[in-house]
Amino acid sequence: MNGAGIDIGVRGRALDPERVPGYLNRLTREPVLRGKAFGSLQIVQGAPTSRSDASGAVTSVPAPYVEFSLQSTPEAPKP
Repeated sequence: MNGAGIDIGVRGRALDPERVPGYLNRLTREPVLRGKAFGSLQIVQGAPTSRSDASGAVTSVPAPYVEFSLQSTPEAPKP
């Protein structure tokens, strides 16, 4: 086997960052993910957006969401 389809990654966005760990915890209980080890979890604020007010002044506004990424750890090759 050449390793195709072994690694798993999940990426998404959430309006409430406090709910991401619970979502990922439930997701790892799904049959396809059972027994998988995950080595990387990143949660970052989304990229800011620009808005202009009535006077035309442009301001930077934080994104109303966070982005998350979960990556599995590579499985060791089997002898």
